[in-house]
Amino acid sequence: MSDDKSRKTPSINDLGSNATPEQIGEAVQATLNEFKEGFEKIDRANLERRARAVQTNFQGVCDEWAKRDFWLIREGINLLMREHPETRSYDEKFTKLWAFARTCIGPGGSLFVVNPEAKALTKAALSDKYRVRPADLLAWAKSKQVLVPQELLAAVYGDAPVTPTSAGTASQEEKKRARRQSIRQFKEVVYRRAKEVGLEWAVNNGPINVTKAEFKDLFERYTGVSPEDQVKLETFKLDLKELGIPFARGVKKRSNNDLGKLFNA
Repeated sequence: MSDDKSRKTPSINDLGSNATPEQIGEAVQATLNEFKEGFEKIDRANLERRARAVQTNFQGVCDEWAKRDFWLIREGINLLMREHPETRSYDEKFTKLWAFARTCIGPGGSLFVVNPEAKALTKAALSDKYRVRPADLLAWAKSKQVLVPQELLAAVYGDAPVTPTSAGTASQEEKKRARRQSIRQFKEVVYRRAKEVGLEWAVNNGPINVTKAEFKDLFERYTGVSPEDQVKLETFKLDLKELGIPFARGVKKRSNNDLGKLFNA
């Protein structure tokens, strides 16, 4: 005698015209379960695919996503954590970084989002609403001492990763390279913000309309450069020259400069 429990419940497509309401109900539920199992199987396959991509070629993942003009905050935070941007695991690590990021969004905040007017039913859901430009998110992360994967820096800014020495301490050449990488990132943020508020020199891609000393001061404060890593103004000017960052001539230092307006300094 066969065990009724071992028999598969027929799906809705298997029923005949004489099926009872109870049979129809069971068949509908069986069909829904099949769909659920199918979706779960697809989800598991996607999770495995993303995990493999991060483990075997995180640089490739970063390169692909760096081509986008915007990231959802969730996608960007995942990348900062060396996770695939499409990951939806709201674990403790993600939750803490997202909660910290939220405190920096708003008028005068250090994390610039392109759609601050976005609404959602919950704070967690806002991570799927707010959009950021890659350079803005990376500049914010570095200013708050949030570790940014070198693969992500390389993808967004086109730089090869800075590799520490075997002793774990960067050489002077490596420090210079990392500093110039940060300067270039900050310059891009400056031009982007200046264009968005309509500053003429930025709209026309002209020279930055502040002194180099003012630029250096805000760069160090905005990116969180420690006192021991700060360089002399002459060294910084050489960085700017070799990076090809133009500055307007004859500009005088003033308390209410253009950068101060942009960053509420």
